[in-house]
Amino acid sequence: MKTRLWFAALVAVVLVLLGSGPALARGGPGGGGGGGGTATGADLQLTGSASTNSPDPGSVYSYSFLVKNSGPADATGVVFRDPIPNTVVPNYATVNGSVLPCVGIGDPSDVADPQPANNAKTVSVAVKAPTGGVCKGGVCDTVPAPVAAPCVTLTSVSAPVGYYSIWAAVWNDFTLQSCSTGSESVTVEVTETNVATGSVDYSVVMPTTLAASQNLSYVLDNDFAPFSTTYLVSYVVRDSSGTVLASASTTATTPAAR
Repeated sequence: MKTRLWFAALVAVVLVLLGSGPALARGGPGGGGGGGGTATGADLQLTGSASTNSPDPGSVYSYSFLVKNSGPADATGVVFRDPIPNTVVPNYATVNGSVLPCVGIGDPSDVADPQPANNAKTVSVAVKAPTGGVCKGGVCDTVPAPVAAPCVTLTSVSAPVGYYSIWAAVWNDFTLQSCSTGSESVTVEVTETNVATGSVDYSVVMPTTLAASQNLSYVLDNDFAPFSTTYLVSYVVRDSSGTVLASASTTATTPAAR
């Protein structure tokens, strides 16, 4: 006599929160023989698990169930049922490695199961929320999506000097290197302080936007500096909140009049 088998989808596409069951395997109704204290019937046992208990939304995963007969009699007319939730899209089912449609075959049986309590198994799966939390009962305990932290370094800082028309000139050269994983808006403040007098002779604030890991090089000109003057040149990079991300300084002495 052929074995009767109803097998639900083992591989499903997860859409929202779901649980599998309970899945159920049972022997056919009716009695068995025997007496004198000897166990009778066919003791079916069911165990199960999922390939993951926290899949991502829309991902594919599988339920695996094992139906075992501990005897002493052969089990015929075995039925396996797995009530798949309506939030799951079934893919396919396999039995002992063969892909089968979810249909029943064979004839009913009259072999009793002496241990019906081990015939059911529930496997629960909680799908991750889109932002990394967990959905339970249709409610998602979401985690805020990570925000890229602002990060900039200053490199190639220099202040070469020379002449511009009848004036001395100081060129402020520097490179901004983004070390953030996202786009960021920053400001660069370049200040030239006269070392002899302590006065600020030149100051400019330049806004700029950097893409993730981008580097940009700049040259800012102070074309009207006095001759034979030493400056402390400072560079400060700030994010949109005013927090200093990077700073550097150098000195420069303009040439004498010619």
